[in-house]
Amino acid sequence: MPDAPPASPSSPRADSFLGHLRELRARLFVALGGLLLATLGAWPSAGTILNFLMDPVLAFLPSGESLRFFGLQDAFTLNLKISLWAGLLISSPLSLYELWAFCAPGLNPSERKRVPRLAFLALFLFLAGVSFAYFLVWPLTFRFFLGFSSETIRPLLAGDQYLSLVMGLTLVFALAFQLPLILMFLGKIGLITSQTLKKYRPYAIIAFFVIGAILTPPDAVSQCFLAGTLCLLYELSVFLVPKPQPEEPEELENEKIEEDEKEARAKAEKADEKASPEPTGEPTDEPASEPGGEPQPESVGPRVGRSAP
Repeated sequence: MPDAPPASPSSPRADSFLGHLRELRARLFVALGGLLLATLGAWPSAGTILNFLMDPVLAFLPSGESLRFFGLQDAFTLNLKISLWAGLLISSPLSLYELWAFCAPGLNPSERKRVPRLAFLALFLFLAGVSFAYFLVWPLTFRFFLGFSSETIRPLLAGDQYLSLVMGLTLVFALAFQLPLILMFLGKIGLITSQTLKKYRPYAIIAFFVIGAILTPPDAVSQCFLAGTLCLLYELSVFLVPKPQPEEPEELENEKIEEDEKEARAKAEKADEKASPEPTGEPTDEPASEPGGEPQPESVGPRVGRSAP
């Protein structure tokens, strides 16, 4: 039997790709493990966290009223969700570090210096959005909805629905506050300028109200708050995004040289056209030349005619 062909060595590119996948898998396991431990650690404090989340709505409920649950497993599910949200928040520094450690080797030194500042700015804007939602948007939204209650229509709030509402509102406003950072990044890489934002301002305002209608509960208060916040952040970004840079002196000089050369060539062509003689239409004694060849000399020998019969 013939010998089997030797196995070809794997390419360095394939080894590098597989190595990146193994590193990504390891870092995902670390991040998920941190999330699991943080969720388990937050479980005993789920009741305290729920009381903190209920403070904005208790001021608008009748005395003695609180959240209710209607299914046998609803209380357990509510505590599990609260613990999961708290664990996600607690373990976020570890998850962000693992993401940074995976991406940092592919960045140049200048980008490595910028990323921590951008991360700090993103964290500040995220916390500002959460605080804005908790202290301003939640109370006004609850006042709007609970203002329709009366002696015949009393509110009976389900804990699971309440948690979904408040966490959804909080997440929407926390992400909305990232708008200046996103627009600054797009301006930094040259995709937009402040003039671009001014030009498309009317379309952006319409888009913000559409987004507010989609992402917020069906009430005018939260929709207008989200759209108004996005409009204010958009106007702030107009001043933060870089303005169009004027052309460099070297580029202007090169353009002027090119224009001068074009003008000189045009003048030379006009001068050549004026210097060339115009055809008069009178016959000349010069013999016609063959196409593509030299002029043929006239024959100097005697002309031979046909002899008479």
